[in-house]
Amino acid sequence: MDENDNPAAERELGCPIFEAGILIAPHDKPTCNGLVAPNMSKVRRHLQKQHLKRKPKNGDPHLNFLAHCLTCNEQFIDETVYRATHNTATCRKSKRPRKGDDAQREQWITLCALIFDTELAQRSYDSKHSPS
Repeated sequence: MDENDNPAAERELGCPIFEAGILIAPHDKPTCNGLVAPNMSKVRRHLQKQHLKRKPKNGDPHLNFLAHCLTCNEQFIDETVYRATHNTATCRKSKRPRKGDDAQREQWITLCALIFDTELAQRSYDSKHSPS
């Protein structure tokens, strides 16, 4: 069985902003060089380094805030919501992190949907434009 038979099998993850950008405006210059990451931790690290509060040509930051609650394993792009209910002192939604490729896919699509929308997030995940 190859990767095409099982699309979640050991799938490397791309930058959600890069992937969605290619679908939204394929002729525009990409906002980064893409990403090939083995897990969501590396995706979040890339977003924090390459896209957090950086201003592209249109003047709007790609992301103003990005956090991952270690208690409930949810991702946030709204600092007010995160600080009010999900920092380590206040989050009460204890949830064991899911593991495996399906969990990585779900987390990637959820994060991309926070930034864009669910339909674009799914299309972006399926597009595989990031460099290999």
